[in-house]
Amino acid sequence: MPAFDTLKATKLLKASGFEETQAEAVVATVKDAVADNVATKTDVGELRTEFKTDIAELRAEMGELRAELKTDIAELRTELKTEIAELRTELKTEMGELRAELKAEMGELRASTYRIVLTTSLAVIGATVSLIKLLP
Repeated sequence: MPAFDTLKATKLLKASGFEETQAEAVVATVKDAVADNVATKTDVGELRTEFKTDIAELRAEMGELRAELKTDIAELRTELKTEIAELRTELKTEMGELRAELKAEMGELRASTYRIVLTTSLAVIGATVSLIKLLP
């Protein structure tokens, strides 16, 4: 922003009908107001430095968070793998137990079926012998 030309402003105000003291008072007031609200190059430079520092801190913090997340994810993966392995082992054990139970039940069913077949066969043989005896 260009510097405020107080002499030029005073001359313009005097040309517009202001008295010298009035023009100088208005110009001084405007100059003070402008000076209080305008950032200097130094102000901008300080802000730039602060922003750069803040950005660097945020980047460092993001890096730390990223590292923490990677660690957390790796730990969770390990836990999940362990749990999955345990579940596999449990399932294999339970499946083995179920197979054994099924084999035992199938053996019992076979034995029962053999008894029924044997009993039925003996009954048929007995009936056949009875019928043969009745023949002349």
